[in-house]
Amino acid sequence: MMMRVFMAALLVGLASIGTAQAVCTNAPDNAASNYVENGERRSLCLQNEISNDVKLQQQIQSQVDAARTQIQLDMQLQHMRQQALDSLH
Repeated sequence: MMMRVFMAALLVGLASIGTAQAVCTNAPDNAASNYVENGERRSLCLQNEISNDVKLQQQIQSQVDAARTQIQLDMQLQHMRQQALDSLH
């Protein structure tokens, strides 16, 4: 179960790579835009995408950390159960 959570988080992280390039198009500037408006819009778009990606990465890291903690707890419980079984024999 925890491996599924980890793999899902990993896939979401990988899927988000490159989305900023697809979303933030770069249109050519012209004299009417003073040759800066499109670049400025694209820069703001990329900044927003980076911000969104950072938030997503933080969420993924949180899920991975929770899965790792759960796995460690499960391993400790399994070890304690094995010790209890061993002490009976």
